[in-house]
Amino acid sequence: MSMSKTPVTLCCVTILAVAIPLSLRITRAAASAAALDPEAAQQGPGSGGGAIQPASLGVVLHRTGLTPEAQAAAGLGGAGTMSVGSAAQQANAALLTSLRELDQAVGQARHARDAAERKIQSGKASAGEVAAFPGLEQAFASASAARDTAVDGLFASAAAGLSPTQRATLAAIRANAHWKLPTEFLVVERTEAEWVELRAALANERIAARNEVAPNPQCQALLGTARANPAVAAAKTALDANLASVKQSWDTVTGD
Repeated sequence: MSMSKTPVTLCCVTILAVAIPLSLRITRAAASAAALDPEAAQQGPGSGGGAIQPASLGVVLHRTGLTPEAQAAAGLGGAGTMSVGSAAQQANAALLTSLRELDQAVGQARHARDAAERKIQSGKASAGEVAAFPGLEQAFASASAARDTAVDGLFASAAAGLSPTQRATLAAIRANAHWKLPTEFLVVERTEAEWVELRAALANERIAARNEVAPNPQCQALLGTARANPAVAAAKTALDANLASVKQSWDTVTGD
């Protein structure tokens, strides 16, 4: 019997369901490290950091979750994107500069903490160095919290002129962005198990299409329900309608 019409089986989904949580943990760890210290992540392990290069407005907006896709899904057109970019520039010129300094502070605190931790683990640390380690951990946590506050402030100021619905949609997309799913699915809250199921169903659909076989019916049913959610459907419609104009305005306002 030809296998060309054989559905991607539930076994495939089960394998994905087992593999995906591990992949998610790895992805989250990498994403967290990059978010906490993007410069150190680029420089590689063991680097002590260095001079922080000025961040473009586009980079900063990406870090606040105000990506072109998020703005389009929230119903912003080109004019809305211009407004968001201008607000970020005008209301937070000093904060845009201080964010680079906060990045540097996080990188330095992280380097000091990691170096001390490696020395302690090697058994070469003195009693004083061991006693000082909690202070290094706290310094890193404090630097990270200060930067998180700055990024949150940038998001709030950039989105201040938007409608409550648009702000809520952008906030939801930002909060769920770590799941790395198509933007429209990020506008609703789900349990961790539901996110994993959705991610597995999307993977099943993608693999089936690539292999030219029928996707798993249970996965398709799950995706049908997810796509029929009014908020998801509205976000998808807005994304398709607005993305081109948003990207055009994004390039203008950010200089990218």
